[in-house]
Amino acid sequence: MHAECHQRSRLFLQLQNRVGATKENTYRPLMRRLVVILLFLAALLVVGFAFLWRSYDPGDSANSRRFRVGVVVLELSAHKQDVEQFVQSHGRLEGVGPTLRIPPNLAGYLARATVSESGTIVGFDSRNEFVVTLAPSMEGGAVRRTCTITPDVSSAVCSGK
Repeated sequence: MHAECHQRSRLFLQLQNRVGATKENTYRPLMRRLVVILLFLAALLVVGFAFLWRSYDPGDSANSRRFRVGVVVLELSAHKQDVEQFVQSHGRLEGVGPTLRIPPNLAGYLARATVSESGTIVGFDSRNEFVVTLAPSMEGGAVRRTCTITPDVSSAVCSGK
């Protein structure tokens, strides 16, 4: 009787171990799939944040140097027509300086601007961080300009790109 009871308990333990092993074998592939899915989602999240971080360009904020350079270039470019009108009426660039005055834009980023005798417009920003120079030249009766920013912030701002 004792041997029979012992054998039954051993069979019960073996059966219990097999059932547990079967459960474990069934859950293990599901757990692996779940872990793989979670890792994939985490990787997508990291890539998404990296993409958003790269697409945000603090260089285009209203307080950035690049933005301020663009505004100063636009403010100075508004006076290009005055130089062109002088050239049309006089046929030359020399002498445009005394006729053209550019007032400072205290609300904007242009602190002061000067116009040379030959029509070169030089603008200084309000923080004294850069100088924009628009130098005209005559080519076949047309006025062309060379834009220079010192120190160089972005040549794309001058070329309009």
